[in-house]
Amino acid sequence: MEGTCSQRTLIAAATGGTLLAGGAFWLWKKKSEEMAALEAKYQAQIEKEQKQLAEGSPLLPLRKVDLTRRHRLRDMRCFVLDNSLREPTVAASMGHNLSDKKKIFDCVCDLGFDHVVVGALNHSSQVDDIFCESVGAGAQSTAEAAGKKKPNTWSFSELVENAHNHTGGVPDWDVPVGLVKTKKYGIKNVVFEGDLSDKTLDWDGKFSVEQWVRGVEARCQWVHDNLGPESLTFMNIRDFPKAMIPHPDRVLAAVAGLAKLRRDIRPMGLLFEEPFGEYLPSEVGGWSALLRSTMDDNGWPSTFQTSPDERVDGVLVVHVHRQWGLADAVILDAFAGGCDGIMAAVCEEGAMLGHASTAVALTNLARLGNTHVTQTYSLSKLGAAARFVTQRTTGNPVAVRQPVYGPRAIEAVFGFANVGGGILDPEFSRGGGTGAPRVTLARLLGLEDAPIRLHSLATPAQFKKRLEQCFGEHENYPDRVGEMLKEEAEQQITSARSSSTCQVEGGVIYAKREYTSKVGLAMLYKEATGEMTQHMKEVVAQDLSDQASGVYAGLLMEADQVFRRWCGTDKSMIQDDDEASNVKISIQSFVANYVMPFFDGGHNHFDMSSGVDELVKTTVRKVFDLNNDGVIDLEEWKTFLVWALRSTDEEIHSINTLHSAVMRQAVLPHLLKGH
Repeated sequence: MEGTCSQRTLIAAATGGTLLAGGAFWLWKKKSEEMAALEAKYQAQIEKEQKQLAEGSPLLPLRKVDLTRRHRLRDMRCFVLDNSLREPTVAASMGHNLSDKKKIFDCVCDLGFDHVVVGALNHSSQVDDIFCESVGAGAQSTAEAAGKKKPNTWSFSELVENAHNHTGGVPDWDVPVGLVKTKKYGIKNVVFEGDLSDKTLDWDGKFSVEQWVRGVEARCQWVHDNLGPESLTFMNIRDFPKAMIPHPDRVLAAVAGLAKLRRDIRPMGLLFEEPFGEYLPSEVGGWSALLRSTMDDNGWPSTFQTSPDERVDGVLVVHVHRQWGLADAVILDAFAGGCDGIMAAVCEEGAMLGHASTAVALTNLARLGNTHVTQTYSLSKLGAAARFVTQRTTGNPVAVRQPVYGPRAIEAVFGFANVGGGILDPEFSRGGGTGAPRVTLARLLGLEDAPIRLHSLATPAQFKKRLEQCFGEHENYPDRVGEMLKEEAEQQITSARSSSTCQVEGGVIYAKREYTSKVGLAMLYKEATGEMTQHMKEVVAQDLSDQASGVYAGLLMEADQVFRRWCGTDKSMIQDDDEASNVKISIQSFVANYVMPFFDGGHNHFDMSSGVDELVKTTVRKVFDLNNDGVIDLEEWKTFLVWALRSTDEEIHSINTLHSAVMRQAVLPHLLKGH
């Protein structure tokens, strides 16, 4: 290309996006005066940037995207040390029992992880001991039974006993109980946990960094001699920021010392933690770069990145806690700075507000075009695994707005592009030319068709598409079914049927409904067209069965018992058998036992004169009698229970509030409309 070096520099800068559109080079050649002006402008920009750097400006101006970081994140291989069996229980109100651990082990073994922590062993006798003993004795996961490779199993052990409680300023180098138990249970690999900020050690006198390094070497030698020459170790600096900020030379000397140990003895890698969840991504990324260069400069490079067929050596792994909303971004900057991977659970449950999980980290790498994670790990199973471990740990489903593996994360929200949750714009390269795939999170997690979320901005086409997602294509759908559903939803939002002013419990009632779930959409379809299709009833019935064994199991079981009790007192009905569809109650009895207590509770002021009583019966029949047989069966009643739970689950904590929610949302709007 013709032109001076300065001109070529200018062209490169200008085509980055801000000065002039590409192809203008030939115009510049013809207009030398304009070229000179642009050169002067560019030179002024360079001087401005240099001045900003000199004055401590935190960031350089950026014309496009950060190609250097994105290329690193796209091209790196990602090491995973899975901690799903341990991390979620840290400071949790409910721990894992043995059944939990076995099921979680099965779950993570099916994700393609080669390294799995199975317990933290210490003086306490705990579930970890029982589980580690079973794993060490050869207990198989279901993945192994299906022929998949058994992962390397790891235990946590203190580097020295009585951490932060040393007498005389020096540690006790007796073999810690964690190592003794590791050998006893047959676990072959160990993560040593140590602290470089321990104030009970006399770092400036009786105890030195060199002695600390020799202590780590002795521990690794013990593992080699007692667990086998193929055993692996990690050294975890768990107090990294607390040591690094006041004592950076101590930390770097320790890392350099570990790097210089014999390769067959030294740890396979270094693990460091950001346990406070408060340091900026750029800070942790900078620490990662410094640790990586220290390891490389002292003969401890990462074979994981350069020679994947060799025995893994020199890996740098990070673990980050949540507290201020930085954790996931911190992980990415740590990777960009030189970390090879992450120690984490598949979900974010853990100490404080949790930690940065593998589910979020791996899918972020995948969306940036990283083929190693898509080819090595079972990303299609990652979301389900994260939800499963969360539920086994907490007893609750994941938060609806949980990034990546929460129910709303994968939904298609808008029928237009250029916004999160909208359709993909095929002409816009989000990665700025880095080769990042145009792919949705739903597809990364194994769903070809992202579930559509229905809301006030959803289009008629989205209403129709969601109907087909839930109930399949149906030739009997009305021609304008999408428009009909949207119009009905809008009417419910704006009319008295959904948002009505009525003195109930001294306040104003706003009965909210959702339409995205199968039962919610089926209810909307019934309102819009007059009746559910038979297939809808069958799908909803199956959905109710699934919910009965899920997170709503307790409330639904109690509601089942209450309904059966009222059926038993209804002399007008003969109960044929115990099946839900045959457990029935008359309209009169239903009104007496469910509707009247809601309106006669002393705080719901509604005129229940004889004329209105007939209106109530008519309304109950219209709303709850889905199969038009003149009675209400248990299956029909459960449909409305689940519908209410889906619409206002955060408000419902007892059987009484559940029944009231159904009356408030299903009966009251119709009465207000007709009264």
